[in-house]
Amino acid sequence: MKILQIIPFAYLIIGVLFLYEAYTQYSANESASSYGLSVAFGFAAIFMFLFRMRSARKMNGEK
Repeated sequence: MKILQIIPFAYLIIGVLFLYEAYTQYSANESASSYGLSVAFGFAAIFMFLFRMRSARKMNGEK
């Protein structure tokens, strides 16, 4: 079950990459629609990271 411990960190890396992409698009003065989706996916991936870490702690019996 080692993969279940790695997946949340993959979500975190993906979220940071999406937010970095949105920042570079914002810095290049592109339209809001081009980087808005990247921001949404970035925040969704970070939320998934937090959710998975919280549920993993509950499964182990920690609070």
